[in-house]
Amino acid sequence: MRPYPESREIKELVDSGRWEEAKAGLELLASKQNDSAMLNDLALIYARLGERKRAVEVIEQAKALDDDVRIWINHYFLTELSKWKCERGEKALKRIKELKVGEPELKPKLSIIMRTYNRGQLIEKSIRSVLNQKFQDWELIIANDGGSKDVEQTLEKLWDKRMVYAYAEHSGPAGVFNVGLRLARGEYIGFLDDDDIVYPEHFERMVSYLDHQPEVKVLYSGIKYVWLKKDGRVEKGSICFPPGFQPLEIEKRGFPMQLSALVFRKECLEKAIGFLEDIRSSVDWEFVWRLNQDSEFRYLSEVAGETYCREGFEQITKHSFQHRFMFNLLRYYYGLSPFFSWGMRHKDLSQKFLDRLKKVFSECPELVSGLDFRLLYRHQGYVLFYNLAKELEAENQGKKAIKAYWISVSLAPYEPKIWLKIIRFYLRKLWKRIAK
Repeated sequence: MRPYPESREIKELVDSGRWEEAKAGLELLASKQNDSAMLNDLALIYARLGERKRAVEVIEQAKALDDDVRIWINHYFLTELSKWKCERGEKALKRIKELKVGEPELKPKLSIIMRTYNRGQLIEKSIRSVLNQKFQDWELIIANDGGSKDVEQTLEKLWDKRMVYAYAEHSGPAGVFNVGLRLARGEYIGFLDDDDIVYPEHFERMVSYLDHQPEVKVLYSGIKYVWLKKDGRVEKGSICFPPGFQPLEIEKRGFPMQLSALVFRKECLEKAIGFLEDIRSSVDWEFVWRLNQDSEFRYLSEVAGETYCREGFEQITKHSFQHRFMFNLLRYYYGLSPFFSWGMRHKDLSQKFLDRLKKVFSECPELVSGLDFRLLYRHQGYVLFYNLAKELEAENQGKKAIKAYWISVSLAPYEPKIWLKIIRFYLRKLWKRIAK
């Protein structure tokens, strides 16, 4: 698949977000010439504009003309993307089974949304951190995602007229957040996970800033990460997020902030109407990116509070294939880094890399969904396979791991860390044989 003569102009339109213009230009070109690269790019643009069924039809036409691995991968992800309903909470209120409102006529300045699911033993500390805020003109909306009702014992003990409690059908992290958004009555909206805390001055600072800076729609700050082992000992703590915010950072890094450190104007929901309910991971990232499409972000150089990562709790981590698969789908949804004919939008791809990628897709197609294509923004192509190999080795999938290591070293033959991994792999294998 080679770029067509007009691909530079189409690329400029895509990179600047002028999707409708890019679509019109490519439709005209494709009507005159049956070219796989044109059809490939047009399919990706259709997907970005929400025409997902049409995207699949067009990418299938491209696939029939060319066996380029980029078209194969695009076909795979666009087919998966076409299954999404793309609902953002339109039916959220119908999922509520029980609703308790402390003060029905309350008109708070700030709505704080707390989602909870089987965390009754942890939520008390989070609620108390809200009660202890210096800023008191708030409502706390606690949305239970169909989990255990033991949280209600804590609520009974701490109940305040500014609280709202909704017990809803289980719908996942995006769905339960949408329940909270639909119940919110405040001018501003913030979030707090049911096992995190916010410091007493946090919401006072955020609300004051937004009051005095009407042009700012979304405000965020830093947060302290606290890693806890099962016995409660602190494993690691750090203050996150630099002061600068650039939209491209979301593409490169994945997710630049915690929702607990974010406050935005409710008017933003006119366009970013809610969380995307088709996804079970990368939920927060997707909502932040959607906000960023139409709203100005500003960074406040303070620490909002603490977010806790607990050993032993079930969660999808950044190393999870499932998480990266969902993240890759989101990139296709937003047109951020799929394989256009000219490369990955902001970064060109070498033919050597594409050949190795094709080898992986041909021999182990199930692995492609979990590749972290985001790495290509910051690293050479070999890192994609090197990281994959390390994960496969950790999961005792030795045959697949060594294949990935060899692909990695073929792209970076002078990289010593890859050779070291390969040598160690074979030494361990030899030792196991001797031990027998």
